[in-house]
Amino acid sequence: MREGDIRLYFTNPLHDLRARSVSAFPQDDPTAAELAERRSGDSERPDLDLVKLIDGARSASCSVLAAVYDFDLQPLAEALARAKKRGCDVRVVTDGDTIEKADPNPDRPNRRKEFKPEYQAVFETLRRAKVPVHDDGSRTAIMHDKYVIVDGKFVMTGSWNPSEDDTHRFFNNAALIRSKELARRFTVDFEQLFEKYSSSGPLPRNEPAPQPDPADHSFEVGGRKVELYFPRAQPALARIVELTKSAKKSIHFLAFSFTAEELGTALIEKAASGVEVKGVFENSAACSGQYKALENAPRAARKNLELYRWVYGPINFMHHKVIIIDEETVIFGSFNFSEKANSANDENLLVVTDRKLAKAFEDEHARIVEASARSAQPEACAEETQ
Repeated sequence: MREGDIRLYFTNPLHDLRARSVSAFPQDDPTAAELAERRSGDSERPDLDLVKLIDGARSASCSVLAAVYDFDLQPLAEALARAKKRGCDVRVVTDGDTIEKADPNPDRPNRRKEFKPEYQAVFETLRRAKVPVHDDGSRTAIMHDKYVIVDGKFVMTGSWNPSEDDTHRFFNNAALIRSKELARRFTVDFEQLFEKYSSSGPLPRNEPAPQPDPADHSFEVGGRKVELYFPRAQPALARIVELTKSAKKSIHFLAFSFTAEELGTALIEKAASGVEVKGVFENSAACSGQYKALENAPRAARKNLELYRWVYGPINFMHHKVIIIDEETVIFGSFNFSEKANSANDENLLVVTDRKLAKAFEDEHARIVEASARSAQPEACAEETQ
């Protein structure tokens, strides 16, 4: 990859859906087969390329810095251990719940997550290799970032966590971007997280202080306009709403969690003005979010709204957090469209203006929409009782 290049990944669990003979995707259904074979982006396997990239980090100043919410991929842990053995600066920041899953101690205080041996294996590999691992302990908010920085010039980020589920069973996106400037900005965030969160252990951690909001969110990567936000102290949700309101032709979205009322209102307003709004909600969170508001939008908006619910979770979650505006601007990252993501969690969000990148995301959006349109949609969300 050359400076400024972007390689895009979309995981493809439709293979898994068909293998399990889910009723809407039987193995002998030619439409299901076509959807499973349809490719979006450059690859389905971000994990394989990330391992190769880490194994290629061999300079005297090599480094791998990972801020990842969920992590149980043993091959990646082994790649990090190999890099550490070569003398690279290898460090990890993760969520306290992930560390809890790795702890077999039945007497762990205030346990919220059950022990899982695959997590223990990953973090034992890192421990033996003396890879420093810091986590945010027990708190209401989460360390939800999903990025890996390699050698100060590569960044992999998106909705994808380095986990078995995210790789093989959930629908996700990831982008591998070669950009020293992007890597520099992510590194600043990583160092802040690493400093604020102490080494892994069962005790609660203090919230990290919000960082000052830099004025220069915008820069260029390979001639593309890029904006980068770390939302806890930066106006990410406000910027998403602003970009949404600027749409002239279309707003397409894929949302694992979408509870932000101001964004829902903006979508309704744009639909009422004639902009096409088409999206898929992960069904497990749809009724607790903005799905109901959009489904019950005024008639003037409804004629331009096309909404679906993805019904194959929890085994095959639709885990994307994507908005595509006018087939040109893509909003993606770890950031769910919620106030908690905006003000409490540790998150990262990219805005990239590039028609080629947008086309790849539009292809994935079309694949998810088509699969959803073919499935039996759930009944309307129940009305809340007073």
